[in-house]
Parts: sequence; C-alpha cells; structure tokens
Amino acid sequence: MKLVKLEITNFRSFGPETVVVNFENLTTFLGLNSSGKSTVMNAIRKMFSPIEAETALEENDFHLDALKNRSDKLEITAFFVVEDGEENHDKFPFGRLNLKTNDEGKLFFTVELVGDFIKDTKEVVKSLYVNGTDTYPYNNKPIQAIYIPTFRNPLEQLRITKDSILNRMFQFLQDEGKEGKIILEPALENLKQIISEGWKEFVFDKRYENINLDFINEELIVTFQLDGKNQYSLDQIGDGLKAVFYIVLITALLNLEWKSMDYFESPERLTKVEGFEPYKQSEMYPILSIILLEEPESHVAPYFMGRIIENLRALSGRSNGQVIITSHSASVVGRITPKEIRHVSIDYQNYKSIVKKVLLPDEQQDAYKFIAATLQTYPEIFFSRFVVLGEGASEKIILTRLIEELNNTSLDSSAVSFVPLGGRYVNHLWSLLQDINIPFITLLDLDRERGNDCGWGRIKHILEQLISLQENRKQKYNADELLTINEAKYRIEDINEMDKWKMESIEDAKDLEKWANHLEKYDVFFSSPLDLDFLMLSTFENAYMQLIPPGGGPTSDVTSALKATLKSEDKGVTFTEVEKEKMIYYKYFFLGKRGKPTTHLMALQTVSEEDFVKFLPDVLKRLNEKILQKINNDPYVRT
Repeated sequence: MKLVKLEITNFRSFGPETVVVNFENLTTFLGLNSSGKSTVMNAIRKMFSPIEAETALEENDFHLDALKNRSDKLEITAFFVVEDGEENHDKFPFGRLNLKTNDEGKLFFTVELVGDFIKDTKEVVKSLYVNGTDTYPYNNKPIQAIYIPTFRNPLEQLRITKDSILNRMFQFLQDEGKEGKIILEPALENLKQIISEGWKEFVFDKRYENINLDFINEELIVTFQLDGKNQYSLDQIGDGLKAVFYIVLITALLNLEWKSMDYFESPERLTKVEGFEPYKQSEMYPILSIILLEEPESHVAPYFMGRIIENLRALSGRSNGQVIITSHSASVVGRITPKEIRHVSIDYQNYKSIVKKVLLPDEQQDAYKFIAATLQTYPEIFFSRFVVLGEGASEKIILTRLIEELNNTSLDSSAVSFVPLGGRYVNHLWSLLQDINIPFITLLDLDRERGNDCGWGRIKHILEQLISLQENRKQKYNADELLTINEAKYRIEDINEMDKWKMESIEDAKDLEKWANHLEKYDVFFSSPLDLDFLMLSTFENAYMQLIPPGGGPTSDVTSALKATLKSEDKGVTFTEVEKEKMIYYKYFFLGKRGKPTTHLMALQTVSEEDFVKFLPDVLKRLNEKILQKINNDPYVRT
C-alpha cells in the first residue's frame, strides 16, 4: 500500500485553496528555505506519527494569511491505494483497514484530519476520520511516519521509549520467559547481521567497520572495534556517521518487518532460519512505514548521498515502505529522477505555499532525455529566484561578469542561475520554469546567414513556442501584438513560411534585426549578428588579439573563414568587409581546438571593469536591465 495523494487546506503555510500533492514511492520536495517543504512532512506527521506529542494540533498550525488573519479550520486528507497483487497476499492483513473500491477497481483507504480553532477560547479540536465518515478506530496505527530531522546528534533517538523507533525493533527481540521478557539471542544475532551489512555499504573507515550491538537496560549499545584492540562507542564517531547509523537502523527495522511478514506464509522456515519466534502481535506492526528524511545534506557528506538514496529507493520499492525527502541541495537532485521531484515555492502576495510536479516531455522523446539531463546537471534551477537560459559556456562566463560588475552583486547572492540549453528544446524549459513559478530570460544566437534558414528559422522557432505557450495558457501573450512589427500585422500562416524568407541584402538583415529586437519584449534576446562569441570579439577586439602568440595567428583567408563560419563560402552578402575579416579571427579563436570558455576568460581578464561596463554591447545592457527589472519585482531578492 502506498500514499498516493495528500490534500492540504489551511495548514500552516498552505492557504484556503486546497493544494493537491501527489507522491511516488520516493518523493523529494525541493525549494528555497521557508517555502513549505517541511510543512508537507508535518502534515503527514500530524496524522501518522507514533509519537503522540507530534500529532497534537496547536494554534500555529492554522494558516495565517497576508493580512494576519488566522483561519479557524484546517483539513488534511491522505489517500492510500493498495497496489496490484497485494489485496490477495497473505502478508498484508488489510482486514485491519476499512478499505473501499474506487472507479478503477483498486482498493483504497483515506484518512482525514480536521482541525477547528475556536478563536474566543483559543481551543483547538482535532478529529480523524477514515473514508470520510468513520472515526479513526486504530490504537496501533497501521500507517506510521518515521521522521528523521536535521539533528546533528541522533543519540537521543537511540533510546527505547514508548514512542521510539527502537521500541518497534525491540518487539522482535523479546519473548516471555520465566522471569519476564527475555532477549532472543538468535533474533539479536540476525538483527546484528542486518545492521552490519547495511553499515558496511556506507563506511570504509577501518576504525568503524566492525560493529557490535547489544541491548542493556532497554538501551541500544553500539561499539566499533578495530583489530580486536581499540574500541569506539557511538558517541565517539563524527556527527555525520551518527546520522548515517540512524538511517541504517531504520532501514534495518523495515527489512526486519518485511522478513517477519513471511511468517504468514511459512512460520517454520522463519523460526528455523531467521531465529525469530513467530511474531505473535501481527496486528502491531505497520502495514506502511513512511520515512520522512529532512535535508539529508545536513547529515552527511555529498559522497554518502548516492548510497543513502539508493538504499532508501530500494526500501521504497517494497510494499511496506515509502520515502519522502526534503532538500535545498544540488547534491540530492543529481541522484533522483525528475518524476520524483516536487517543487515548493511561496506566493508572497498571499503568503501561501505552492507545490508543483516537474512537467516533462514524453519519455519516448529525445527532449525528455535532454531536459532530464539538464535538470540533473544544473539542479540549482530548483533553488533559484531567477534563471538565465543561454546557449552554452560562453554565455555563462560573460553573463556572470555582466551581472556582477553592472550590479555590484554575484549570481549566488541574488539567487540567479545560468542554464545552457544549446538552443534546443527551449519550449520545454520555458514550460517547466513557468509551471514552478521561477521567472527567467533567454539569450540565443541569431545566426544570420548561418545554415539553411539564415537566421529566420531562429525567429520562427521562438514565435512558434511563444504562441504555443499562449495557447496552453502558460502565458497571457496577445497573439496579434506578438505578430505585429512596425505596424505590419502577420498571420500564423506567414510565420509558418518564415524559415524560407530570403536573406540577400542589407535590408533583409535589418528586417531580421527588427524581429530580434521585437522579441525582447517577450524576454528573448539575441546575440547579433551571429552569436555571443562573434559579438564579444567585435566589441573587445584588442583584448582577444593580445592572446595571439608571437609568430602565431590565423592562417585562413576570408573565403575559408566564411565557409567555416556561415557553412557556405557563397554567403556573407549582409556582412561588411570588416565583419568578414573578423571571421578569420572568429574561426581561429572559436572554431578550432581552443576552448571557448578559456578564450573568453583569458581575453576579458585584461579588460578593466570600467571598460567592460562602458563598451558592453547594447543588447547585453538591455538584457541586464530586464534581469534587474524582474528581480526587483521580487521583494525577497537582494540586489
């Protein structure tokens, strides 16, 4: 059984409009600090934590809007579905649940938490319902949430108390003896083996490789032994390894419970092989345990992250386990799939959280692979307040300096990210960013006379994508205004043929430039006439020429440079003779073995801050102004 959906209304940062949150086996909530990631976890804990204090409602749990008005009612509804094949499996005592059948024939189960806040008396009333009507009837909860907070010392979690995780584990190790409960040694040995195997997946430090466990006075005693001589206790290892151990312990518990389910099929085999007595209290263990792991980057180093997530993903693939993670770290994003991501942001006008799935192309399309790879390579997208989309590495180097020197700030301090897209699948990235409410701007190559479409294909593609966004209601563009330039109105049918428009004169080049400038209104900028490399070479020519070593330099003539730059030696009619001469150096600096980023870094480091700002191309100045305008519209971005 799995949690498939949560509906949240008026709980903490979630407002009066119900927010629907969908879940995978492993789901990761990403977003800036204080966006509402932990609130999703807390909603689950209020219903399913085994710790009574964590389930209590208080005044601060009720939503406070932008006008400081406190709501008087909150609702959280959790939807669970029995997975295919489970309903007939003896391992799962679903008779404990009041299951119903949905329209698809699947068994489902809902739990609804309703809170009422009586403002006059400050009294809070909490009610739990099953399937909308029945009062929650379970003493031993069939669904339990195991919360792993961002603590730095988990030793407190390793003591056996009524509500602790170890109390659940302790049930496997005990049986009634003549003088009361006794520890079953075969069971303890099996537990040690499970924990030891899990521990060795993470730790390569020989000091802590061999682990010993024992229960003394209802407390777990953990020691590590090296060569039979030096012994370390758990409190002597680093905070990160302590946290890793706690995660291993929880994983071991769920593995243990999974093994215990085999009792329903073959109690003899379980007793003989595993060393456990039959689990007499079969009604006691949860049918589903939801692990809530908060900001694992606070627990462990990045190189541990892959193993932890791989371990948790395997656990979440079982019917008795599910994993929910919160993070604002790029090290986590690179280890999960895009479909496992939920982005959380704040609507600052209304003071409420927004949760969105990541919209992706169909998995069969090449665009899916590109976008998925982009998100994993540039995970900072999800933690940005503004994104600049560009062609490649050249744009990142130049725009980083542009933003820093024109605005006396850094990309990091402004929460601005740069993402190269190579001109491909720009529409998918636009849709994704718009859907998760992150503003952006785009800088592309104009590629005049380059290739078969001579630059018109670039304009056509962007117009088509803007129209598509408008039709899908992703943007409120006025199609008539979009297709009107210098009072000349064009039809969509005209745009369909735009890539066939001619580029044979200076007038044609001017028309192309007008369209490029027109699209700046829609946050799309073009490096003209070719790309940013050619533009910077033309602007700061002396800085680049200084990179030519004595006796070195280009050996090409104009004809071969034209062919290399424009893909045909017959082109170049819209370029001046000076521009054609520059193509010789463009080919030398940017089309050979020398790396573009290295060339720009070496050249621009000789340009003073004053000259860089003074002579910067106009299109980049306009781009910077638009970035500032958008950032300044967000009161929570420091500029």
